[in-house]
Amino acid sequence: PTTHRLEVQVVLVNKRPSFQTVDIVVDPSAWQPRQEAVFAYGLTAGEGEDDVQAAGLSFSFEYDNPELFVAPLPELRVEVRGGQRVGVIYFSTNQIATGGSNFRNIVLSDTAANSPEDGSFADSLPGNFTFGIKDSNTAPSFVPLFAVQVNENSGVTTVEGFATQISKGQGTGESSQVVDFSLSSVELISSATGSSADGLLSPPEGLFALFRNGTLRLRPASYRSGTFRVIVKVQD
Repeated sequence: PTTHRLEVQVVLVNKRPSFQTVDIVVDPSAWQPRQEAVFAYGLTAGEGEDDVQAAGLSFSFEYDNPELFVAPLPELRVEVRGGQRVGVIYFSTNQIATGGSNFRNIVLSDTAANSPEDGSFADSLPGNFTFGIKDSNTAPSFVPLFAVQVNENSGVTTVEGFATQISKGQGTGESSQVVDFSLSSVELISSATGSSADGLLSPPEGLFALFRNGTLRLRPASYRSGTFRVIVKVQD
């Protein structure tokens, strides 16, 4: 019999990296200048290749609605947390930002070369996740135009334009809200006649009404004089 010696070469192929994503919803009440969140789990450099390729894993990506973010722009990093390799997004948003962004064409790559003809893949299949910020309700505000002076026992006084710069809040979703004013407290600052702040602007004798258009109507209780500090609460 004739014997032939054959040389067989087994070509090392690079297995495709992989990962799994989760959507992210950010609570604006926990806002910080720079924040982070885990968006991907189960990161691997490829079957049986984590020991060799994992150190060089990195993400490439695209995203829409860039106006949602402020500098520094979003980063997707590979990190080890709790003994597991995960994908972490670092981001900065405006403190009153609301809305969302789609992160797409997210590709996890190792340091090997792509050679599809021999079955080697350095890039994962593309993934995506959604990034959202909950709507926030920011506090309404206003600016009083001036101090009010009325005469004792003068009845009802109307002051138009007393409340200025009335704002429903700075959030983008607050335009449909309604702002109301209420009397919170009255404090006596000084009185030459020993007047009290108790019931000064409350029924049945007193009156205090600040309307949504900024008009103030008030009537101090009878036989009161002095300087009083009035605390007004605005809410939507």
